[in-house]
Amino acid sequence: MIIPPTPTRGVSKFSVSSLIQTQFVSRWLRQTLGAGRGDVCGFRLFSHSQHKHVLQSPATETVSEDSVDDDGNAGMQVQSVVKDRDFYVKLLSSAPSPREARSFLKKFSSSLPPPKTRLATGSTSKQGISTHHPLLDAPDRIDNLALVLVETGLPRSELESFATTLVYLQKLGLTTIVVLNEAAHSTDRIGQTYHRSTGKEYRDRALHEAFRVANVLDRSGGRGMPIYDGVFQLNEPHFTPDASLIQVASLESGTSPVTASLSTIHTALRLHQTPILTSLATTTSHHVPLSSSISVSALAQALVADTRLADPARLIIVNSRGGVRTQAGPLSLVSLEEDYEDIVEEFARRARAVTPADNSGNIPTFLPGPGLEDEDELLDPTQLRDLQLCKTVLSQLPPTSSAIIAAASASPTLLYNILTDRPLFSSSLPPPSNNLVISDLELTPSEAPTVVRTGVKVTTHTSLDTLDLPRLKELLEASFGKTLAADPFWDRLRSCMDCTLLAGDYMGASIMTREPWPADEPVPRGEEMDVISGKHPGVVYLDKFAAHPKAQGSGVADALWRRMDRMYGDWLWRSRADNPVNKWYFDRSDGNFRLPGTHWMVFWHGARGIPRMRAYAEVCRDIPASFGPSK
Repeated sequence: MIIPPTPTRGVSKFSVSSLIQTQFVSRWLRQTLGAGRGDVCGFRLFSHSQHKHVLQSPATETVSEDSVDDDGNAGMQVQSVVKDRDFYVKLLSSAPSPREARSFLKKFSSSLPPPKTRLATGSTSKQGISTHHPLLDAPDRIDNLALVLVETGLPRSELESFATTLVYLQKLGLTTIVVLNEAAHSTDRIGQTYHRSTGKEYRDRALHEAFRVANVLDRSGGRGMPIYDGVFQLNEPHFTPDASLIQVASLESGTSPVTASLSTIHTALRLHQTPILTSLATTTSHHVPLSSSISVSALAQALVADTRLADPARLIIVNSRGGVRTQAGPLSLVSLEEDYEDIVEEFARRARAVTPADNSGNIPTFLPGPGLEDEDELLDPTQLRDLQLCKTVLSQLPPTSSAIIAAASASPTLLYNILTDRPLFSSSLPPPSNNLVISDLELTPSEAPTVVRTGVKVTTHTSLDTLDLPRLKELLEASFGKTLAADPFWDRLRSCMDCTLLAGDYMGASIMTREPWPADEPVPRGEEMDVISGKHPGVVYLDKFAAHPKAQGSGVADALWRRMDRMYGDWLWRSRADNPVNKWYFDRSDGNFRLPGTHWMVFWHGARGIPRMRAYAEVCRDIPASFGPSK
């Protein structure tokens, strides 16, 4: 069976052959499923003279004598193999580039499940009782961990889609801890009053939902362990019981009275079961409902302090709504350092009314008027709550950790994110006009999940005096792989630099200059002239665009590009015709042409490019080269 690539605008599709030809991937698949030397998930690899690889399905399914267990359950094993095979074929058909695959395997290979083998001789006692116990196979430390917040009350079909994806994530080596998100108590502040009867109703409802999720997970091939007690504790000074009600003090950032105990979670994970937690805190005598954001934050703090569990690499928020949307469209990526305040400001500006209340998280509380929900569903405050939770949790985790907000119906996209650690479409491009296709799942752009990262802060420098020039030189040389002619380059920038945008701690940079309008070129009609000199103010030129190799895939380039887009409407740049980055430039430019008689491609961004083409050509001809030979 040949699997052709599916071209999709806005999604970086990857050919199956490009990944198959990297031997470590096929070796990983063989180890994961325990397949024979020449088989990958029941498929056999063939190499043709043209060096093309195809996946061919065996014509018939055969079951060897060794594959039949003592109870003769051959049919169930065949179904399991077929299901696993289909999963890996789907995975490969929507998988990333070989570089991203290597990055994934480097992080997750230690957590991949061992090959499936029969028990060794002597694993049962004389009485026929197995001496094998899951605790004996439990690892001393779990390296790849994700916190998963799941909205309660999901329709059965969506819950099944999520459960199947959760099982596949575990096959990829990701250990998950599930926390149920009760919508009725989703506010970020607990300053609410709960009647004891209401608390009991919440507990009963939470228990029912925990067992419902566990049941669906079990039917999907996983193993869930509902846990409703013993994880979250509420410190007594913050607990004020009354004759008929329970009151909990409001929580301030960093001073949460809720703590998390991991003993029952350790037990579940060592038994290879997925903990399914309810957001119930206990005191000496009561169960108190918590907001899921507070429980997840407390759990993250406990995990960071724990030595047997690694810091969570992902926070996954699964809901019925999907990712974050603004007036500009769905957001595929949110950099908290760069985008969070702007998103909050937009929500506040568009809200019908904002309560100027005590709000330590800087999240506006919306009081929509009658019918506003129908008129503007983008004002759904749960979007901001999700972002605030991401911000709170990621601030406690390493900068390499990330979050993803996805609809349960789009759960398969989580596999793509785990493999690539990037969004479905680039944040520096407009949302695609066509539907997105991941494996056999088709999504509209508005249904795409949102990846959330801490990101890097982009700072603006209008003078070389505020820059560390040796470090900037090191960044440019590492990015371009060439030696910078530093002195003449700095001299040129001192006369024409408009600004340098610096990402993080010299992890990326955009150097923008303002080049004079060519003297022999007429100024197009409609161009604004300088009021004082009466001359054209010049054109903005992207002299250098660099991302450190260590920052590749972290969103640094997208963050710089989005900042440039906000600051400048029009700019141009040039690139060698054989530059492999040109594909990225083609996608983001509004036009381009080959500069005659040179090795340069000229690109422009903005609506003014066509009438400026002759001027752009002259500007690019006159700028001296700044790099020497390759290192």
